[in-house]
Amino acid sequence: MSYDRRSAELALTFSSEVEDARELTFYLPRLSDYAKRCGAVLDELVKAVSSVDLSDSREAEEWANIRDRQLADAIKAKPDLSQYRETPSLALLAFHTRMQLDEAAFLGGLGKSNVGDEIDRIAAVARNLETKTADLEKIWKETVDRDGDFDKQAEETAKEIAKIVDEAIETAAANHRTLLESFAELSKINDKIPEGMKDISDALPGLLGLAVKVLLKGLANSTYFWAKMQERLIEREGKLRETFAKEANLLLVFSETRKEVEEFVKTTNFEQAEAAFEQAEKELDELVGAMKTSGQKDDLGRFRDRVLDALEGVLDAAERRHDEFVTKHRSKFFGPLSSQVTEELIESSRWGSLAREIDSRTLHDRLSDLHSKNLFSVSVGGLRPEVREYIEKEVRSAFDEATKVILEIDRKVTGQPPEKQIEEQRKLLESRLR
Repeated sequence: MSYDRRSAELALTFSSEVEDARELTFYLPRLSDYAKRCGAVLDELVKAVSSVDLSDSREAEEWANIRDRQLADAIKAKPDLSQYRETPSLALLAFHTRMQLDEAAFLGGLGKSNVGDEIDRIAAVARNLETKTADLEKIWKETVDRDGDFDKQAEETAKEIAKIVDEAIETAAANHRTLLESFAELSKINDKIPEGMKDISDALPGLLGLAVKVLLKGLANSTYFWAKMQERLIEREGKLRETFAKEANLLLVFSETRKEVEEFVKTTNFEQAEAAFEQAEKELDELVGAMKTSGQKDDLGRFRDRVLDALEGVLDAAERRHDEFVTKHRSKFFGPLSSQVTEELIESSRWGSLAREIDSRTLHDRLSDLHSKNLFSVSVGGLRPEVREYIEKEVRSAFDEATKVILEIDRKVTGQPPEKQIEEQRKLLESRLR
């Protein structure tokens, strides 16, 4: 689009006011060149808007450089009466002076134009969104990766706990069989009592001593085994709690990141870009209004429309960038968390499966079932009262203590079973994300 209204206006006015042929020959071509240079200024500035790069942080600087360079060329192209070797007529002097004043408004108005600043504001919104997107993608990947590492550690530790419990059950069953066999030997005491012996109290230590010692040693070994197993469980469940704490802290950091993004969305939004566009429109309207002649107003009116059309394309690109940011990160980094994001971070189904796996190996129920068949399930009905009393005295207290240690082992480890820890962890993780 050419800017020819001012050029035609200048040529018509000059031709109507200046009649000297020599002056027409000297001045009119120079006037035409100047008008073309002014049109080139406007063309180059429109091109600058049309080629805006949203990732470039120097749009305002580049606009100013193009404007200043083009204006300098236009100023150099202005007709210079010092180059006219004749004495100018009063008509030429009058036209030249008036033209200089009118063009000062045009050149000065463009020279003060800050449209480049508004272009930069629009581009800055898109640029900040692009930068933030890259940052958030990195944060999300690191969060998911670290969360996955913690989940893997917890899963491995839980499997170790399950393995320890399984081994414990197997060992407990073996120990229990040994103790039952030892006790069964005691039940055969009748075979060792000399026939006709009425008072056997003094003879019992000799008759039963070895079997009692074997039985008590078995109970001691069983209790020692459970004490060692308790140490292993304490160490593993300590690891499990440590992993839970790390994951909870990770989600706390993620929660803080969400707060920061919420603030970013408030301060970096498309409304800022729209406000910059409106400011550019206002400045261009004021520039057109400040012109002295109708030709200037017409040309700058076209310039304003072309700049705003190009700038609207920049605004549309910024809006797309904004919409992409919102679509990509809403429900993850700001706004209510989606169920998909919550599940990806908390993984309720995975924790539930892990809890059920450990719960299925809970020591208390399995050992309670094992020890419901206690040592005294062996028939002692045929033993003499003093024999049963001796066995009760020597063995029962030791056995009861060992059984108590075994049945309470899982509660002594942490104060609560591992499956309860997992349930508490799930609730804690959910609270971190609220």
